[in-house]
Amino acid sequence: MNPLERMTVDELIDTTQQSELDYDIRIEASKEYLKRMGVIGDAEDSGLQRPDGRNI
Repeated sequence: MNPLERMTVDELIDTTQQSELDYDIRIEASKEYLKRMGVIGDAEDSGLQRPDGRNI
């Protein structure tokens, strides 16, 4: 299991804000947060989605 998947939403937000962390870790934390909020899908190639599920 990905360590980011075990984080709470608050921990993910904190991770994205910590400038001392590696940029890639911060981006992955942002992606995980957006997945949980339903903005992006689970597939890596999916980007932002409209409310009806179509990709933007």
